[in-house]
Amino acid sequence: MLFLSHIISLKTIKHRSRIWLSKGHIGRNAVFAAVQAIITAISIFTAYRILTAEVGLEGVGLWSLVVAGAFIARAVDVSGAGALARFVALPHKNGHFVLAADYIHTVIITIFAINLIMGSLLFFSSGYLVDHFIEGRYANDARLLVPYVILSAIGLAPLAVTLSSAVDGVQRADQRAIVFAISSLVLLLATYLLVPKMGLIGFGLAQIIQNLFVIVVIWIILYQHLPTIGFFPWRWRKVIFLETISFGLKLQAYSLASLLTEPLVKYFLSQWGGLAMVGLYEFASRLVIQARGVVVAGTQPLMAAASAIEETNGQQLENLLLKSVSFMIWASVVAMFASILAAPVLGLFLLNQINLQLIYIVSIFAFAFGVNMFSVPFHFIALGRGIIFWNLLAQIITALLVWIGGILLGAQYGVWGILGSLAIGIMLGGGITLFGNAYALEMMPVILRLRTPIIAGIASHLAICLMSASFAFFLTN
Repeated sequence: MLFLSHIISLKTIKHRSRIWLSKGHIGRNAVFAAVQAIITAISIFTAYRILTAEVGLEGVGLWSLVVAGAFIARAVDVSGAGALARFVALPHKNGHFVLAADYIHTVIITIFAINLIMGSLLFFSSGYLVDHFIEGRYANDARLLVPYVILSAIGLAPLAVTLSSAVDGVQRADQRAIVFAISSLVLLLATYLLVPKMGLIGFGLAQIIQNLFVIVVIWIILYQHLPTIGFFPWRWRKVIFLETISFGLKLQAYSLASLLTEPLVKYFLSQWGGLAMVGLYEFASRLVIQARGVVVAGTQPLMAAASAIEETNGQQLENLLLKSVSFMIWASVVAMFASILAAPVLGLFLLNQINLQLIYIVSIFAFAFGVNMFSVPFHFIALGRGIIFWNLLAQIITALLVWIGGILLGAQYGVWGILGSLAIGIMLGGGITLFGNAYALEMMPVILRLRTPIIAGIASHLAICLMSASFAFFLTN
């Protein structure tokens, strides 16, 4: 989902990217994004340590499952909020500040209305959903969490993400990164103060406080760069609504596939492994995705760079891909190796023991996401060229494999069948993104030239993950 919030019109990027490259904005934004990822990871895992100490691993799993279920309600968001940067960038650049503010107002009001309806529907149907999808002994706790999850995940979080996209539109992604890094520290402080007194409800309140902080501070930043935004969104324009919702519908297929994958995984894990397994999955996936994010954050500016290259200049695009994919192959090995090394430490930090299941799950995900990362440069460069089909197909394939794993393999192999299906889906999705976009961009020669590093990178990931799993197996026997 993150990349959707940075989609900018091709025309806008072509005018602006040369300026960014010359002034070092790409490097600046990449550095701030990486720093944000590191601070966020430290804050989140420390908050999880506090939460786990108070409510246990099953409590963390319950929170994770309820939040995942709430995210499904956001699958109908067609406001175009994820691409607000695209709509703000051009009028802001051309000095049409009232129009830029109208885009922000209209999208904010639209997304608020959509999520108000969906949040209300979810609230009134929550009793039925909890009874059918949550284990009986945890049902009462889940019902208590629902209002806080709805307010945080459906009410406030989408507004925070939408406004942050608008900050990208005024070319200050570095300031957005600073705000989100500080907000993670706000979450940690609120967790420290509230969770010991209120348990999971305290963690829900901490998330609400974090999102409110982001909304207020981001609005202040937007006001500094775009005074016409005023102090409150009140201008709703039908023409803008039709334009943004039209674009939102085009992106919603990807969003739907993406949003459904995570809730499906957590639901199937809760059925075949219990809430404790959902909690372990939450820790493992967070660890691997945070390690991945440190590297991927620096590649997002490739979208702008690709758009700046003329359509006829295939050699320059090929050079960009060669350098970025080569970097990503070996950076992925380092990042995933670091996540595997951190797995035992994370177990000690969160659970006061080296958890072998956590090491196994991290090993599986490190291999899957490590191989998937090879395709990241093609992912962003394809977006810069206006190509989304192969990225969408990759996400759909991943979701389908989760369904297959949960229904067919879960009964026979339990949680490992589900996690294996997800891992295969992640790797297959990466292959579709890599080869599909290479074909669409007419850049298959890049893959041919890098076939040796690609094979060596896959072998490295496999060797590291097998050694990690073998070490965990050795400890149990």
